[in-house]
Amino acid sequence: MSLPVSKSLKRLGFGQAKEHKYKCAFFIIFLFLTKKIGIMELNLYKKILNSKIFIDILIDFEDILDKNHIYVYDNWERGELIDGPKITKYYISILLRYPDKYKPDFSVKERLKKNNILIEKKKVKYYIYAKEPQIKNVTDIMGTYTRTVDVDAYPKPNYYSYYWLVEIKIPKKYFSGSIYATLIS
Repeated sequence: MSLPVSKSLKRLGFGQAKEHKYKCAFFIIFLFLTKKIGIMELNLYKKILNSKIFIDILIDFEDILDKNHIYVYDNWERGELIDGPKITKYYISILLRYPDKYKPDFSVKERLKKNNILIEKKKVKYYIYAKEPQIKNVTDIMGTYTRTVDVDAYPKPNYYSYYWLVEIKIPKKYFSGSIYATLIS
């Protein structure tokens, strides 16, 4: 389970009062402990909750997509945030994941291109494991610390599933004044 983008940031209390932030943090820890989310999603949630600017960027990101009527098209509201926001010189981007059966309607690309919003898509195959691969911590003679996967204990995948990865890049100029001022400084 990853963080759904559509309207749920506001529903979960992101960008609002401080007590909502603590409710969100408690809820995320609960999901992790009950094995509903993995360590990768937990790290993403920590990154978002610990940074006020990331929360504001995600809320503005969703507002920009909503103003461009992206949610009118099929399955765009089903996206799960798996990475981002990434801030580059001219753009802010996020990476969304969609199950293959909920492939988003990519005809929206023409509408967004008019506003210099870029969309890149890719179909990937995820392997699902019954248990996590074992990671060994190794220190060599020089004292260098590395992490390696124990090949002997590496489990075989139980099954696989196809997903669509969609990266959306929005120019910085579309974000609200306070965020834009913070980003360019």
